[in-house]
Amino acid sequence: ARRNAELNRLSNRIEISGKALNEISEQFDLVAANLVYEEIMGLMFHLISVTKEGGTLILSGLLRDQVSDVVQAAQQKGLVVEGTDFMDEWCTIVGRPKAGGKVRQ
Repeated sequence: ARRNAELNRLSNRIEISGKALNEISEQFDLVAANLVYEEIMGLMFHLISVTKEGGTLILSGLLRDQVSDVVQAAQQKGLVVEGTDFMDEWCTIVGRPKAGGKVRQ
């Protein structure tokens, strides 16, 4: 990840951490998770929790037939889903934590 940030001249604009997600107490304007379905579903609470109110959470690495389950789980945990983008069998979901809302486990 660090090498990729350097290649794209972004190393001074992004933070890459080796911490486990549940150990992170900070919140970020942008959180991107390119993970398989099972990982996203298992980490949903933490992914939303580390996204600032007004920030953006991007979930990718999902297959087309997994999207409705992920959207439903994200909404139940307090994410406002703003859009989905499909490319062949792949999908990306973009959302924001509910304003003034509390993330539900």
